Amino acid sequence: MNSRVFRIAAPLAIAMLMAAAPAKASPQSSVTAGGAVELPAEFGEFAGDHVQVHVTARQGPDGSAQGRFSIVHQRPPGLWARASGIVTCLAVSGDRAVVTGVITHGNLR
Repeated sequence: MNSRVFRIAAPLAIAMLMAAAPAKASPQSSVTAGGAVELPAEFGEFAGDHVQVHVTARQGPDGSAQGRFSIVHQRPPGLWARASGIVTCLAVSGDRAVVTGVITHGNLR
């Protein structure tokens, strides 16, 4: 599998959900979010592609983060790559959150 798309899509996904300086999540912190973006010119050959992200995460009683995320990267004429994984970290500040994770499944068209 070509991991290049995941090296591009994963930071983009995280940036979409990111705050400048989040505080540590409290035991009751959680986030459910999603969004889509058209990649700008800085993404070179991927510019204009559509990337969709969805994440659900919560802080466990022991302080550990739990949850899942998915990333879908589409290029004309259709699906180009898909990835999903588990959440490994959750930090919350007000109504903003930073979520990181590990890709556990992915495929390219």
